Amino acid sequence: MRLRTRARWAGTSFVLVALAAVVATTLTAPPAAAYQGAPWFQPGRTYDANFPDPSVLAYDGRYYAYGTTTGGSYIPVMHSSDLVTWTAREAYAPGNKNDALLAPASWGETTGSGYFSKDVDAPGVARIGGRFVLYYAIVVANGGQASVDGRRRCISVATADSPLGPFVDNSTGPLVCDADPGGSIDPQPFVDTDTGAAYLIWKSEGVPGSAPTKIWSRRLDASGTGFAGGTTASLLLATSQGWEGDVIENPSMVRYRGQLLLFYSGNDWQSAAYATGLATCSSPTGGCAKASRNPILASRNDRLGPGGATAFLDHGGQLQLAYHWWNAPYTSYPAYPACQSAGTCQTQGQRRLAVEPVYLTVAGAQVGGTPPPFGGDRAVSVAASASGGGYVIAGAEGRLASYGDAPSAGSMAGSLLNAPIVATDLTVSGGGYWLLGSDGGVFSFGDASFYGSTGSMRLNRPVVSLAATTSGGGYWFVAADGGIFAFGDAAFYGSTGSMVLNQPVVGMAATPSGRGYWLVASDGGIFAFGDAAFYGSTGSTRLNQPIVGMAATPSGRGYWLVASDGGIFAFGDAAFYGSTGSIVLNQPVVGMAATPSGGGYWLAAADGGIFAYGNATFHGSR
Repeated sequence: MRLRTRARWAGTSFVLVALAAVVATTLTAPPAAAYQGAPWFQPGRTYDANFPDPSVLAYDGRYYAYGTTTGGSYIPVMHSSDLVTWTAREAYAPGNKNDALLAPASWGETTGSGYFSKDVDAPGVARIGGRFVLYYAIVVANGGQASVDGRRRCISVATADSPLGPFVDNSTGPLVCDADPGGSIDPQPFVDTDTGAAYLIWKSEGVPGSAPTKIWSRRLDASGTGFAGGTTASLLLATSQGWEGDVIENPSMVRYRGQLLLFYSGNDWQSAAYATGLATCSSPTGGCAKASRNPILASRNDRLGPGGATAFLDHGGQLQLAYHWWNAPYTSYPAYPACQSAGTCQTQGQRRLAVEPVYLTVAGAQVGGTPPPFGGDRAVSVAASASGGGYVIAGAEGRLASYGDAPSAGSMAGSLLNAPIVATDLTVSGGGYWLLGSDGGVFSFGDASFYGSTGSMRLNRPVVSLAATTSGGGYWFVAADGGIFAFGDAAFYGSTGSMVLNQPVVGMAATPSGRGYWLVASDGGIFAFGDAAFYGSTGSTRLNQPIVGMAATPSGRGYWLVASDGGIFAFGDAAFYGSTGSIVLNQPVVGMAATPSGGGYWLAAADGGIFAYGNATFHGSR
């Protein structure tokens, strides 16, 4: 965030001497350089006051929130068990300090005196390599360049053995320091649950109104304190939509229900126009497209300028968004020291913490409120009946829609799922079906029998796809690392679970004999096991969009791959019957199913839209 302000505690005697020196410095500093009016971040006490740029980490049954300098801490940290009541970190012994970062980077510029001799903000924390890693921005000498607020920032890194700190910064120079005048800010780590790889996402300041602000990504090394060898920074987003004004910032990436989501803030942070937007990405290093209905979170009621958001999954698997907001009617901090003498600092402008669930809908995303109805559920999979006269579409929330002669035997709608649904398949008789969760939990309906699951197991990677045996007496499912789980009369023929993949596995298909299967990765790489033969792949092809699914021909001598833009790739005796590759879709394609004759196929989009090609008949859509 540009033009940051630091809120510090000025409440009792133990910092009054240092505070007086800071005040003297403040009076000659650039406008909005410091705000001294935040309530003390008192050790071990509940806290609900100023907490800008919140970053939340879910770990070991609890939640930890980190914020920009406030209440007497460079990096305040507090914990919660319910995302509602937050308690400040207990004090270190001896003394009253409870700062997560007691000593910022030694190479940062000295901007004041006393305890707050340096200017830091915008923290982000993740668990990487068995330790907790903190990324933050710090002011450095600007080398005479004309930055946005006369200061230049770079990104540093510190580590700790506990999420509460203390984080220790042993760096001798910046981890990231972009060449533009304002430097780099707003670092947020992203640990990909599909691959285990960690990335750093950040913003380069740019020159608002002249050079666009940009959001970047780069893969981190195994420790998280440096970048992976041979990697370079990748551009994810730049200012482009009208609501953003001249600024985008505060990036936060999360993988949720088959999508890679990138949240970010836009516009002037000291205004009610400040808001939160959303983009979807094909990988952590690119292919990002902004939502057409941005912003997804804007000023409402008494909460103005909601932004500085970070996204995370709570311990129940629900996507949550932590953000700060100005208490109306304020959109800036009070002028210090005027509010201090009047005793009004705690009721004037402050940026407070909110945490709300995010629901993915056919229109994009909904922050807070009640969960959307059936129409808001995101489709994740399609499966065809044995006759070819119908199909079922499964949603991530466990809903299921049946069309044509496909059965309607129940669903998990309204149930509290441990993990989202990711796949479905029909029985041979056409009288039932299975729903599969990303934790490997299996739900059977109609004449589908339960043969086992991994719902109670701790998986290395989430489950992504399901295939039933030709007899209907068993099924396989596959995880993102290519690990195979076989139940009933489904036999194990091999997996990629011990291999290092270029891209995660996203789908699978069984051979007609039931004695083999194919796995497909998001780059279109094919892995064949048992009597499944290799007929080709897109592993060496540069794709417009990632592969999301596959289907085999009835003969077993070919297969189709489908990308999220509906592009079709046909191999072996699989024929091309058409695609949506040249169509602008409302929502991405999530899967496909072939007709029993192999003379056509259906594609299903995330909004439940169906596209029928060849001899595939359209029977309806959501």
